[in-house]
Amino acid sequence: MSAQPAAVPTMTAVPRRLLLCVEEFETCFQFYRNALELPLSDSQNGRACFQAGRLALELLEGGKGTTELVKPWGPGGNAFLAALHVNDLDAAVAALTTAGVYFVGRSETAPWGRFVSFADPDGNRWQLVAVPGWAGRPGNRPAGPRFVALRCADLTAQAGFYPRAFGWPIVGRDARSVLFDAAGLAFELVAGGSGQPSPGEAFTLSLEVRSATAEPPDLSAWREHLLAAGGTLIEAAAGRLLVADPEGHAWQIILSS
Repeated sequence: MSAQPAAVPTMTAVPRRLLLCVEEFETCFQFYRNALELPLSDSQNGRACFQAGRLALELLEGGKGTTELVKPWGPGGNAFLAALHVNDLDAAVAALTTAGVYFVGRSETAPWGRFVSFADPDGNRWQLVAVPGWAGRPGNRPAGPRFVALRCADLTAQAGFYPRAFGWPIVGRDARSVLFDAAGLAFELVAGGSGQPSPGEAFTLSLEVRSATAEPPDLSAWREHLLAAGGTLIEAAAGRLLVADPEGHAWQIILSS
């Protein structure tokens, strides 16, 4: 019989930051600040933090770019894919194209709205989406991210890990994807991954663990919970864990007092 996850009923895992490691830091910094016009909240020594919604984008120096215009989503590229949202997709594409943003193909229509892919100067792929009910920023400037997807090889195993590890409920699924409510963030597992992270993976999601009681979160209890859920410990430091899911994709866990 497999080990059962240690119960951590008083803790909540809330996505707070999307970490993006880039090779051309200054060029990417100018792209996110000037082309996408994301609000800058902090910048120092090869690090910049942009806040355009509940999930901040933290740009970090030290990644690996590509000689191609865009990295693939999945094997050979980034397993994570995040989306920024706008009110009017066509108007936003026209304005951002003028600002120098490279779009990958044409926009497409899905049951939930419309979307198109674009790339930053390092070739990291994003989506720009227009979803009814998701209000963009004034002036039709991009907001978010409110949606993050992850390519995986074993959809069934991965879909079992995330509810056990983080308590996120499944709100939709089909043969090729599983959608979670990740404390207000739409998080989707999508089939088609390689079963292991790419050496050049640029994205990491950072979660804040908060206690529902007056007691601060217990680092050792949370670590044992994640290991029992099927995760792997990569690194532990004061108030922080770096763990991997069963396919090796890294997540940063920050304990909030």
